[in-house]
Amino acid sequence: MYKTLIFILLLLLLKTSIAQPLTNDSSGFFINIINEHQQFLQGITIELFNAPKKNLVKSVISNSKGQAVFYKIKDGEYYFVLSGVGYHGQTSRVYTFPFASGLGKKQTFQLAQDISNMQDVTIIGTRPFVQHVHGKVLINVDAAVTNVGTSVLEVLEKSPGVMIDRNGTISLQAKTGVLVLIDDKQTYLSGAELTNLLSSMSSSQVDVIELLANPPAKYDAG
Repeated sequence: MYKTLIFILLLLLLKTSIAQPLTNDSSGFFINIINEHQQFLQGITIELFNAPKKNLVKSVISNSKGQAVFYKIKDGEYYFVLSGVGYHGQTSRVYTFPFASGLGKKQTFQLAQDISNMQDVTIIGTRPFVQHVHGKVLINVDAAVTNVGTSVLEVLEKSPGVMIDRNGTISLQAKTGVLVLIDDKQTYLSGAELTNLLSSMSSSQVDVIELLANPPAKYDAG
């Protein structure tokens, strides 16, 4: 079993901050997240589930303006699950897509702060599917039951900031050209070769996938 897969955005490894891109793409469904004081909430995980099957379809992490967007949601019924450290989780109602145009393609959710057990420390054995830790996104592959029997490529499709087009090109934060490391060893693969490798790998072979949009100096190719 591989311990980690690391996907690093290669912009010739520029050291610039890359925010989650929010475009005016007509296929996008936009979500705003605020607290009870109407302040934007960053780092909230929003998961999109297929309502009939209860399968995880895609996850996104809110940016500094409390915004997240889901692109090209297929026709059907879906619901959202929101979670974040220090806040009560929330599950939305079921939405039918294509979303009714009269309601617009934007929804706002308000999360309440969870202060009930701030004085207690509880160690829980399970991990969330998505974690935002020290500037990188961790995908705990075995944390989602729906990952059982899937490939690594299918898990990636659900991950925040990752898009895979019809040609199999992988992009991270809307930028193509990713450096992939398995257990800290570079694969030197790209395009179809990389896609074929990931689609042939069972998700059960991988413990954690790391997504780095701002890689440390040790990965600097220059």
